Amino acid sequence: MMKRRSYLLALAVVVTGWLVSGVTAQGAGRIAPVNKARTERWSPEKIQKWYAQQEWLVGANFLPSTAINQVEMWDAETFDTKTIQRELALAHGLGFNIVRVYLHDTCFEKDGEGLMKRMDQLLDLCKANEIKPLFVFFDDCWLCPSQVPNLVPEPRPGTHNSGWLQSPGQALVRTYPSNPVLQKKLKKYVQTVLRRFAQDERILGWDLYNEPGNRASVRFDEQGEEIPGEKRAKPTLAGTAALLNAAYDWAWEVNPSQPLTSGIWEKSKALKEIRTIQLTRSDLLSFHCYNGGGDIKEYYIPTLAKNAPGRPAMCTEYMARSGSTFVNDLPVFKEHNIGAINWGLVSGKSQTIYGWGTWKKPGPTPEPEKWFHDILRPDGSAYNPAEVKFIREITDRKKASK
Repeated sequence: MMKRRSYLLALAVVVTGWLVSGVTAQGAGRIAPVNKARTERWSPEKIQKWYAQQEWLVGANFLPSTAINQVEMWDAETFDTKTIQRELALAHGLGFNIVRVYLHDTCFEKDGEGLMKRMDQLLDLCKANEIKPLFVFFDDCWLCPSQVPNLVPEPRPGTHNSGWLQSPGQALVRTYPSNPVLQKKLKKYVQTVLRRFAQDERILGWDLYNEPGNRASVRFDEQGEEIPGEKRAKPTLAGTAALLNAAYDWAWEVNPSQPLTSGIWEKSKALKEIRTIQLTRSDLLSFHCYNGGGDIKEYYIPTLAKNAPGRPAMCTEYMARSGSTFVNDLPVFKEHNIGAINWGLVSGKSQTIYGWGTWKKPGPTPEPEKWFHDILRPDGSAYNPAEVKFIREITDRKKASK
């Protein structure tokens, strides 16, 4: 009896140790080990070593064709695993090995545990297709604030990305420095998600804030309808800088095993402080470029090399056929070993086959002769077969499925 009691006591101690350290099975129920908080970004040597272990990173910003925005993608009632699986398989068929996927703070606020379980499902689907996601937490870009009553509207005919949502929304971002309730809520969102997946090898990394400081000259009424002819007052960037810095602070406290980034996206002097934060706090550098290979070589590569020498980089948004194409840009990225994530994969409810300017002239529009973004139709066929052939060749996926 004494031997049995000793054995049970020892077993209890071992099990308790497992639970405290967080060593549980991989999946949605997993608790990541508690890492010691860090006080600085990864060294150039550490991020270079991590980057050298990756294939050439190439892929797409991913939103399933059946979702108009981040909320429709992640909500329990509309999380479409069938479409996600089919479209990730199409991405794999192009030779893509990464996708950039936006989260949303309102999804976490509504059902945080459910969101993370669905993230785990997505990760399994990605792994099955040899793809790793780069998750995005916050977003200043595009025209819909997150405070409209209907977070999942019907698409506006012929309008580019008519339902895409800012996160947490520019009106709230402006209040961030003096809003302790918002500070607490957003910190909980970021750190809870990071802790859940901090050691998950299925994840490529974390993009903390998309296009911080982006501004759009559109206002909405209480029903979420655009107010014609009016423009927002130019907001201060103090809230944006404070939230961006806080996001890095929160992530450093968790210290995930995956690298952190936030992409520079604009050259204006007004965003100098924002760029400085991004260039000095990111582990992996990233940027956006819709102006083609010339801009990549003449501005972004020299800027990154000058301000953050010795760090690898990814372009996390490119490819608007008005000035940026796969044929022109992918060879530049490959030559310089820069990761490349274009905007759009399968045409769908986001309607990004239409150009940015369609927000100014909404209404029924036939399919444009030249698609703005996206590569494939919902049935998997190519918008431009020659373009798809080129992508498969440069990614070495020559024998990919049709």
